[in-house]
Amino acid sequence: MFQAVMEDMQLQDDRIKALENNSAKIRDEEIQKAITDTPTKGNLQDNTHEYQSRKRDLITQIQKNDTQEDIQQIKDYLIHMSKGLAVEKSMRAENTNTIGSLVDQNNESLNKLHQTIDHHENAVKNSFKDLETDLKAYGDKINYDTDQVIRNFTMEYKEELDKTELEKKEGIKNIADVIEKIQKDVEQIKLFMYNKDKNIAFGKSASESSSIESEYYKGANAATDGVTSGNWEDGSCTHTASEMNPWWQVDLQRPYLINRVVITNRADCCGERLHSLVISVSNEQGSTEEICGHFEGPSTNGATETIQCYSTVFGRYLKIQMNANSIGVLTLCEVEIFVT
Repeated sequence: MFQAVMEDMQLQDDRIKALENNSAKIRDEEIQKAITDTPTKGNLQDNTHEYQSRKRDLITQIQKNDTQEDIQQIKDYLIHMSKGLAVEKSMRAENTNTIGSLVDQNNESLNKLHQTIDHHENAVKNSFKDLETDLKAYGDKINYDTDQVIRNFTMEYKEELDKTELEKKEGIKNIADVIEKIQKDVEQIKLFMYNKDKNIAFGKSASESSSIESEYYKGANAATDGVTSGNWEDGSCTHTASEMNPWWQVDLQRPYLINRVVITNRADCCGERLHSLVISVSNEQGSTEEICGHFEGPSTNGATETIQCYSTVFGRYLKIQMNANSIGVLTLCEVEIFVT
């Protein structure tokens, strides 16, 4: 806008110069015409004087007219300039307001930018704090997991060591058991070799389910005294009362590998009483009994009955029981037990 006003002022200057040039030209023409149209008088001096006087008046009038016209043009020019300056001032004020508005907008934008920067800065700080917290938590978790792994490994390793130690102890115990069994087997072999064809029941303590009152009754040990006489009056036979499933048992003092049993029956009478016998072996009193064999009978007076075990049985106690599920009497005049 200022540039336009300057250009307009230049145009006004050019117009004023043109008017001035035109006015001078017109003035000269009017002066010349006035001189030409002035009537001459009697003498040259008077005419010259009048001519000079008229010329001065005309020049004065023309100058007056030119001055008023110039003043009017200057007034118009000043009015025009005032309007231009007013417009320029208005535009400057408008530009100032616009610039102020832009400055305010820029300031608001700058404030928003600062707020955004502050917000992002706080967000970054919070993110770093959160990251630091997460990293610490992750580190704590890693430490916890590592400790847990170490504890588990230590526990598993200890359990493995304990298991290995237990297996070692069990292995040693098993070895000891094997050695003990070997020793027992060796001992049994020794016993077998020593007691081969020997009656291992001889002289051993015996018991039976019941007894009777008789001068010839010597108790359960009468069947292990080595006397094979079947005569009752010789006092070498056992005798229970009449009862349900009577029995007789001998304690061999140690376990043996028992192979067969030989029974000598009563000879003077009553040989048929010996029947329905079950021969069993156990290693401890009251423990499970293993069957060696059976004798169904009935036997006869003075007979010697041999019961071969179904298989070799190992035990300390040998029992002979009548298992007819009926009332009967068990009499044994001699019981011999062999390992082969």
